[in-house]
Amino acid sequence: MAWLERRGKRFRVVFRFKDQRFLAILKTTDTKEAEACLGRVEENLRLVERGRLTVPDGADLGLFLLSDGKLEQPVSLARTVRLAELFATYQSQFTAGAKEVITRAMEDIHMKHVTRLIGGDTPLAAVTAGTVQQFVDARSREEWNGHPVKPKTVRKAVATLEPVQVLFREVEGLI
Repeated sequence: MAWLERRGKRFRVVFRFKDQRFLAILKTTDTKEAEACLGRVEENLRLVERGRLTVPDGADLGLFLLSDGKLEQPVSLARTVRLAELFATYQSQFTAGAKEVITRAMEDIHMKHVTRLIGGDTPLAAVTAGTVQQFVDARSREEWNGHPVKPKTVRKAVATLEPVQVLFREVEGLI
C-alpha cells in the first residue's frame, strides 16, 4: 500500500515493501499529477509482489516503481545504528582526557540505565522525545538504596544523550 505525503508545496509517495519504508519524491505541486504517480507506484508494487516485475539489485525502488521499471539508480540505504552501538562508539572514540574520569564514569552509568530502559537494540532513529519521556517516567519510578531516584539524576541521564549524539554525527562514517 502506498500513500501521498505533502512536504511544503511538493508531494512524495511513501510505501512499505518487505517491512521497510520507502519513499519517492515527486517534483510536482499538482495534486492530480501526484495522485497519478501514486496509482503508478501502487500498480507496479503489485506487479513486483506477483513476480511480474523484477527489481534489479541496487536499484532505487521508489524511482524504479515510478518509472515502470525503466530507471535504475543505485540505492544508498542508511545503515541502522542501534543505541548500544552508538554508546559503544562514543565510549571508544571520545578523546581521552577531554572529560574528567568521574564524569566519564557517571556517563557510563547513565548510558547503562538508558540502554536498560529504552533498549540497546532500539534504532537511533526511533529514539524520539516520547521515547525519552518514557525513560524519564520509568527512571523516576525506580529506587536506589531504598530512596526514589532524584530528578536531577534523571536530568543528568537525559543530558548524557546530547554529547553522544553530537559525537555520532561527527564519526558517522566510522560506524
